[in-house]
Amino acid sequence: MSRVSLSFDDPFERFLRPPPGETPEEKAARLEQEEEAKRINAEIEEALKAERAASKRRRAQEVSILLLGESGKTTTLKQLLLNFSDTVFAEERASWRAVVFLNVITSFKTILQALAKELESTSDSPRSPADDFVIQLDGGTTARFAEMKMRLSPVLHIESALVRKLNGGTDWPNTKNGNASLQQPTEVSVRGQGWKKAFQSHRHQSAKANAGDGIDWDDREDPGVILNACRNEMMALWNNQRVRDVLKRQKILLEDSGFFLDQLDRITGRRYVPTDDDILRTRLKTVGASEHTFTMTSGPEKGMTWKIYDVGGSRTQRPSWAPFFDDVDAILCLAPISAFDQVLTEDKRINRLEDSINLWIELCSNKILAKVPLILFLNKCDLLKTKLDSGVSVKKYVPSYGDRKNDFPTASQYFQSKFEYIKKQHSPSDREVYIHLTSMTVRFRSSPFTSLSLWRKGEMALILLHICLLLVLDLHCRIWAMLCNPQSRQSMVSILSSGQYLAEHRRPGRSADLPFL
Repeated sequence: MSRVSLSFDDPFERFLRPPPGETPEEKAARLEQEEEAKRINAEIEEALKAERAASKRRRAQEVSILLLGESGKTTTLKQLLLNFSDTVFAEERASWRAVVFLNVITSFKTILQALAKELESTSDSPRSPADDFVIQLDGGTTARFAEMKMRLSPVLHIESALVRKLNGGTDWPNTKNGNASLQQPTEVSVRGQGWKKAFQSHRHQSAKANAGDGIDWDDREDPGVILNACRNEMMALWNNQRVRDVLKRQKILLEDSGFFLDQLDRITGRRYVPTDDDILRTRLKTVGASEHTFTMTSGPEKGMTWKIYDVGGSRTQRPSWAPFFDDVDAILCLAPISAFDQVLTEDKRINRLEDSINLWIELCSNKILAKVPLILFLNKCDLLKTKLDSGVSVKKYVPSYGDRKNDFPTASQYFQSKFEYIKKQHSPSDREVYIHLTSMTVRFRSSPFTSLSLWRKGEMALILLHICLLLVLDLHCRIWAMLCNPQSRQSMVSILSSGQYLAEHRRPGRSADLPFL
């Protein structure tokens, strides 16, 4: 039987021992190299230490927010940018101008498609409605539907050019053939913030671009030229009562695009530049993850950095992001409660409100995010009120709504109670959770918090977001009075946390016995 020899020598020793036959000169050179390596290593360690310290100081001046939700994130981000960094849109108005135009074109495609459907459904009558459908134009002239469609064809044709530019020169699938037919209007998606670069690079390349708004008014390919040339036909079509009746009969709500249609005289002007309110009301779907960083530009908090993370609204992306955001200051989730009668674009079997509820359950029950404060905006309340006022029944799409009144106060309270119940059932009892009714297309009128002293980072994120919300609800004076009094700040946090303030001052008659899920 052979004996196994075990060696307990240092495994690194043979690599560190001097080479055999080393001369004094070679030894001196080797030691010199070792000292140089030690010096370089010490410099690297010192640089890493300094970088960690600098990062820690930056974190003390940062607020990080994770934005979640199927809809409304971009508008919420625009609200934050407009109020906290007053110069953020200075070089982006040319980009947003194109989005406004695209929203207008999409609305007119919807209108023309609705009219074509209406005429087709009654084409068997002895006298074709197409002969009777007459639009009154300026100057006493008239145009039938077919003629009106032909007159507006240049407007429909520029859609593909706008979409290509928004997508960095890539054709959108529904417009790649350049056809201006009345195909089903599709919401255009762009990736992150890259879509703005095409317009900004054009601004720098064009010597004629206005220094203030970045728009080259002499550009022959400017879509505003075509819209301006077709403005009379567009306004006549939109203002026609028969058109409005058709849209109402087919239950077509143009949502925020309706705001632009009511402003056609201004928007189709030859030198139109979008206002802040216009930018807030634009609709542009973003996909993929993106990070938005901006710095406060005024007040004692000047220089404070906000980081907003948007991980995309797709249902398939949700399981992957949670481990990367367990250290954010707050998660802001948006649930569009006006979408109770709509389905998801990517899955027609899923109701949009149901999808928001599922996301809220996932957030509240996620153990990785158990210590992260949650802020839920039950968003698009203005659209919810418009739908209910137009006669859309909640009970038809949400059977558990029962025989309650089909009005905004009752419906909004009902939806809020459901989300509050989910919070109680699935979220840790010690977690900070805030739920509010909002409409992010309402422009914040002022920012009183710019004169506040810098609070602890986490409190700052939550309090500023709540102040913004309460400003939307016209509670500016009461909040400002509380903020000016240091002794009231802690009570303010407690009131906001319990929801007592909103219940007492903005929502009288709240029912306490709403049935839960």
